Amino acid sequence: MVKRIRQLGRLFLQAGLLLLAVITVEYALFLISPAIREDIAAYIQRHVPALAPGGEPGSWPILVYWKFYFYWLGELFFKGSAGYQANGENLIYLAGAPFRQTLMLALWGLALATGLASLLVFLRQSWPDKRPVSWLVQSFEALSGVHYIIFCYFVLYGLNLRRPPLAILILIIALGNGVLLDIVHLLETEINEIRHTRYYQGIRARGANRFRHLARPVGLCLTRIVYTKFPVVLGGTFIVEFIMNVWALGLETIQAVVKHDQLKLLVITVLITIVVWVSTVLNYLAKWKLDPRPVVRL
Repeated sequence: MVKRIRQLGRLFLQAGLLLLAVITVEYALFLISPAIREDIAAYIQRHVPALAPGGEPGSWPILVYWKFYFYWLGELFFKGSAGYQANGENLIYLAGAPFRQTLMLALWGLALATGLASLLVFLRQSWPDKRPVSWLVQSFEALSGVHYIIFCYFVLYGLNLRRPPLAILILIIALGNGVLLDIVHLLETEINEIRHTRYYQGIRARGANRFRHLARPVGLCLTRIVYTKFPVVLGGTFIVEFIMNVWALGLETIQAVVKHDQLKLLVITVLITIVVWVSTVLNYLAKWKLDPRPVVRL
């Protein structure tokens, strides 16, 4: 027990340092652009004049921007302030309703895609020669090949739904851009590999309950698949939010790009980085819990 607690502590420490390193690299990439440095310099002059060295921002040393970065990190993590917009509103609001809306749409879309894929794989594995099953699977695969943008414009102009319910948005995220199709193929590949293992052959030879004994291996496969597809679904959620005019991080990102609000883009980037970091930690913990006995292929 003590060993596991130490391992968890080491894991969270390493993950936290990795998160800080990734955010720092992202900020360094921001500073490559002279236009972004100019916008950050204007923000420093307006809101943090103590850090401004004087003179034209174009002549400022790069150290000034890094001082501002560490000042901004301290304000963010210790005071809960992410900076300010031109109207004086604190950018920490992005971590509220917009962030929750984006995360909810992405998670529900991924859950629906995983559930539909599991159902389709089960039908295909149970009744491989039945034509209705084959037609159903092929229909979903064809729908999954449609891009998010086409689905969104069909809802807006084909169905004339200017404010569609969240269920339709979740369905678009689950089906669009090949997400469902990829999960079906990955899940089928994993299940076929499990069927060729000695573990599975031993279960069949003993006449044991296959569903009970395969719950952990299949759960481990689903965890790995969900983890790999989550960033794709999150990116698709941004597209759907922008086209359907949903107030969330996707719409906020486009508005920040149009208005050249570099600090807002940095805050959104940090939020997405934290989400991906949390998903990585959860994936590690799930594999740690679900990892079955060693499997050797015949």
